[in-house]
Order: sequence, then structure tokens, then C-alpha cells
Amino acid sequence: LVHHFTELLDPSEGLKRGAMVFALSRTGMERTYTKSCEIADLLEEAGLSAVGDFNDVLVPRYYQEELESCLQFYRKRGLLSKDVNSRLTKEVSFLSNHEPKLVSELCRLG
Repeated sequence: LVHHFTELLDPSEGLKRGAMVFALSRTGMERTYTKSCEIADLLEEAGLSAVGDFNDVLVPRYYQEELESCLQFYRKRGLLSKDVNSRLTKEVSFLSNHEPKLVSELCRLG
């Protein structure tokens, strides 16, 4: 995956200006042994050298309005089959604790 991103950003072949944005999850940790959730431990030396300098980006929890807007978006896109109402919003809020990744996963299930 890192290889494909670096190809896109190669000055001679790919995009002239750009940035790589990707997320790392615990899924990879469950399948292999890693020391911690730190970027250096997850990507290891080869991955770090391929991506170069990086900045961590904190993705905060959704505010209530953002959660409702997100649920409407998933409904319009057909990823959420249920009608968005206050009951559904409360259920998703409770189950996800407003975490963006969990909201996305719950909407794909429903």
C-alpha cells in the first residue's frame, strides 16, 4: 500500500504536489506481532523510509450535529438502510461514543 502511494507522489511519474493520508488501525496488530500502536512500530523501518516525514492527525469525536449530519449522509448514499430518527441517532451515539470509525462501521452494518 505504501508503495502505491509513493508512486503517486513520485515527482517524475506521479502527482506533482500532494500528500499521503492514510489511517492505521488495530486490525493489523491483531494479525501480527507489534510492540505498540506507535507509527514507528506499525510501519517499521521500511514503511517509515517510504513515507518520509509525517504528521499525526487527531480525528476528534463527532459533535451531536456532526453525528446527525453523518447519519443523513450515509442514508443518502445508501449505506444506511434505516430512516434517520432520534431513536436511531441515540442508538448510534451510545454504541459509537461519537467515534467516527465506529459510526462508519455501524452504518455499514445497518
